[in-house]
Amino acid sequence: SVSCYISNVPLDTSGAALAVAQSGTLTTVTQTLVQLTRRGKTVHYRIKLTVSNATGAVGNNVILVSLPFAGNAADVASLAVIGEGYLIDNSTGFIYPFIAIFDTGGAAKFIPSAVAGAAPLFLGQTGSGFDDALAANDLIAFSGTYEMI
Repeated sequence: SVSCYISNVPLDTSGAALAVAQSGTLTTVTQTLVQLTRRGKTVHYRIKLTVSNATGAVGNNVILVSLPFAGNAADVASLAVIGEGYLIDNSTGFIYPFIAIFDTGGAAKFIPSAVAGAAPLFLGQTGSGFDDALAANDLIAFSGTYEMI
């Protein structure tokens, strides 16, 4: 299998910068770190994003982050676990650890590690621990592995 290492890649597969959305509104981010290692269809990644402008982000809505390569359809459909990470709320200094999973649209969304219950909650939703709107200088960092198309 072919192996390649790509460091500080600023783009997703469509040629656009990695995007963060909360309530469908794209939030401007600075890509502090995007590192990828690809072996065949397996992608290992490290991503660190700092919110630069959160105009339009709406609290009590799921936070979504686009990924560098489209995921395997079966994994996306089953909301497979693809990594772990944390969100730092700049206004409070609180750190919210999470498990990253696929959203049905192929982006990443985050299950807070500290919230237990029968119904899944995702970062950004009411009751998830972090249900505020993203704001300037909030940081999202996560890493993991997934299979691409």
